[in-house]
Amino acid sequence: MRDVEALGREPMGKLLLRLSTPSVTGMMVQSLYNVVDAFFVGRSVGSHGIAAVFAAFPIQIAVMAFALLLGSGGVSVISRNLGARKFDQAERALGTITSASLITGVLLSVFSIFFAEPLARVLGASEAVVPDSIAYVRIVALSIPLFSYSIVSNNAARGEGNARIAMVTMLLSGLMNVLLDALFIFRFGMGVKGAAWATAISQALGAFWLAWYYLSGKSVLRLRLDCLCPEPSLLFEVVRVGMSGFINQIGIALTIGFLNNTFARYGGDAGVAAYGIIQ
Repeated sequence: MRDVEALGREPMGKLLLRLSTPSVTGMMVQSLYNVVDAFFVGRSVGSHGIAAVFAAFPIQIAVMAFALLLGSGGVSVISRNLGARKFDQAERALGTITSASLITGVLLSVFSIFFAEPLARVLGASEAVVPDSIAYVRIVALSIPLFSYSIVSNNAARGEGNARIAMVTMLLSGLMNVLLDALFIFRFGMGVKGAAWATAISQALGAFWLAWYYLSGKSVLRLRLDCLCPEPSLLFEVVRVGMSGFINQIGIALTIGFLNNTFARYGGDAGVAAYGIIQ
C-alpha cells in the first residue's frame, strides 16, 4: 500500500528515478536471454547453432507482443483504478489480464508446437538448420503460457508501484538462464536443445516467483478466484490501450523475419548467424 500512496505523493523526479531504475536494471538482465543463448550455442555448436536459435527469435518477439498487449494495457487500467481508489475494479483488471495471458499463451504454445517447421522455414532457417530450429521452438513453446503470464504480472506489479519485484523476477530468470545454459550445453552436451530447455525453465521460474508474490498476500492487489473470468469491458479497454505496443512488437518480428530471409539468401547460415549476433 505504501508504494501505491507514493505514486500520488512523491515528487515526480524522485518517483521517476525510483521506479525506472529497477525497470532498466531488470530489462538489461532480461536482454541477456538471447545474448547468452547465442554465446553458449556459438561456442559449442558454432554458427549453425546460432542461426538455428535466431531463426526462432521472431516467434519469441511475437509472443512478447501478445503479452505486452495485455500487460501494457493492463498496467494502465490498474494504475488508473488504484488512483481513483477503486481497488475492486483494479483487482478485476488483474484477474482479467492474468486469465487472458494464460489462455493466449496456451493457444500460442499449441500453434508454435504444431507449426514449428513451416514457421522455421518462413523465418529463414535453411535445410541444414531446420531440425535444430524446430527443436528449439517446440521446447521453448512449452513455457509460453508461463512466459506470457510473467510479462503481464510484471506490468501489474509496476502498476501498483512495486518495480522492485519486477526487477527481482527478471534478475532471477535471467541469471538462471545463464547457469542452465552453461550446465546443459557444456556439461551435458545438449547443444541447441540445452539452450531451449534453459530458456524454458528460467522463464517458468520467473512466472512461479510472480505467482507466489500475488498468492502470498505481499502484493497490494489480490489475485482473486472470482475475478479470473475475463470481463469483456475491461478486456476491451486493456486491448485498446495496449494495441500500439502490440503493433510495434509485431512490426519488429516481421522485420527480423524478413532480414533473416535476406541474409540466408545472400549469406547462408553464416549470414543469419552474423545478423543474429549483431541483433
